[in-house]
Amino acid sequence: MKVAEVRIRPYELPFATPFRTAHGTLTHRRGYLVWVRDSDDVWGVGEAAPLEGFAMEPPDETGRVLAEWQRRLRGATFRFSDPPDEYEPQWAFLDSARHAPGAQHGMELAVLDLLARRAEQPLGNYLLRGAADRVPVNGTLGAEPPEEAARRARALLATGIATLKIKVGTGDLDADVMRVRRVREAVGDGARLRADANGAWGEREALHALERLAPLGLEYVEQPLPPRELDAMARVARRSPIPVAADEAVLREDDARRVLDAGAAHVLVVKPMALGGPLTALTVARLAAEYGVPTVVTTMLDAVVGRLGALHTAAAVYGLLPAELPRYACGLATAELLAADVAADPAPVRAGHMRLPSGSGLGIVLAPPEADDA
Repeated sequence: MKVAEVRIRPYELPFATPFRTAHGTLTHRRGYLVWVRDSDDVWGVGEAAPLEGFAMEPPDETGRVLAEWQRRLRGATFRFSDPPDEYEPQWAFLDSARHAPGAQHGMELAVLDLLARRAEQPLGNYLLRGAADRVPVNGTLGAEPPEEAARRARALLATGIATLKIKVGTGDLDADVMRVRRVREAVGDGARLRADANGAWGEREALHALERLAPLGLEYVEQPLPPRELDAMARVARRSPIPVAADEAVLREDDARRVLDAGAAHVLVVKPMALGGPLTALTVARLAAEYGVPTVVTTMLDAVVGRLGALHTAAAVYGLLPAELPRYACGLATAELLAADVAADPAPVRAGHMRLPSGSGLGIVLAPPEADDA
């Protein structure tokens, strides 16, 4: 398959309410949609949307890299392979964009969508034969007042979601613990809770926080320490009464290997957007499985195209995990955090799960912008 044309369109979407994390408060989601067309006039679409504060390129750099690759991708050849192999030379061609993983993700996802459409398969099945057809998902609660978090938690459980992730690490440990406690009281012992500190704590503070949170029965706590403090995170992981997950510490395949070699995490959280595309995300999941560590796939609060890419990636990860490893709910149910989107969502959350859309590729068709606007 030869790429005949590439088109790009920026977007900016408001959050339904300002989304507060340990990195700051987000009011809008900025990114780009990327379309590729082959010589038979079949289109694939991807999304390039780095998230501010997560050690990715700034959105303006994403746009610059995409504009450069808009020229370089024309005429590039990608052959059908079932499933695709990240180490084939055709994918190595995109590695020179690895310094801008958001941009790389947009291009890789667009090409994969096109190839899966040509293969007449859902992208998840194209990535891995035997991929799951649906994935359980968690709901996400920001670092909001405890009573508001409890109210939203009850509302999420009423939709069938059984796992909730709660933002912590915002500078007031008492408030963090109270937020998690109120959510636990609101949902009871039947719901699964996890917390995400976004690397906000030091080593002693993390251990103290984990000890205080332990009675609340958390599945795990994501990124309690800054991502580069790997030795300290390994010490925390050995002593923690709650399993520790690595998130921002896994932005490259080499990062994942270092985390696993150090024993710094009991769970890896994998974001295809941050890793540069679904193929690297799958490679990291396979590597983690070799170490006996499960993988959780999440979005980066993407628009619908990026969310679908993460859903198909998660379905493939579920298919490759050994039976003895847990299949945790994935962080894909982030559509409600946006007040608007670039298109209707073909994979809404139903009874706590997201099902792969019918049809080939991502399962969504978006008309590209006019060529003069690209």
